[in-house]
Amino acid sequence: MLRKKSINLLIISFLLFLLLSKYIYQENIKETKINAIDNYYSYSIKNINSYIAILEIPTISLKEVLYSLNSKNNSINKGIQILNNSIMPDQEKSKLYLAAHSGNSSISLFNDLENLSIDDEIYLYYKKKKYIYHVTSCYLEKKTGSITIPNKDNMLVLTTCSQQNKGNQFIVIADLVDIIE
Repeated sequence: MLRKKSINLLIISFLLFLLLSKYIYQENIKETKINAIDNYYSYSIKNINSYIAILEIPTISLKEVLYSLNSKNNSINKGIQILNNSIMPDQEKSKLYLAAHSGNSSISLFNDLENLSIDDEIYLYYKKKKYIYHVTSCYLEKKTGSITIPNKDNMLVLTTCSQQNKGNQFIVIADLVDIIE
């Protein structure tokens, strides 16, 4: 009987340890992201796997780092992905295409994207500048592997699978309105 209680106590202790470890790990990741954002302007990129930009969407409390196109971390399965054919905002006729998952996993970074509205602001911190975008349209398209976007310059496109309308992509178009040095 005493042995059974000891084993039960050991199992409970182990489970509590696992839960506490997971919580501490997640808090450390949050703290690392916050520090990365807070230190952005004093940060120098040392290698290809370092982040190159920070995307901030205040309306949905999103602040996430972006990695270069060549980075193994630039993947929809790891965070927000900069899609091929993107032209970064410091280039003439910029068109930045970003995609991320939505849903209930830890990498569902665009889960609240459908809460954006026209004129909401989106900030992109890139090369020590703050690029300010205003949302100009939000719409749904059937999920086919490609999306239709307007043919214009100096825009940011965000896309994710719609959680409210299964089988559809949710697309946000935002126009560049200001650059703060």
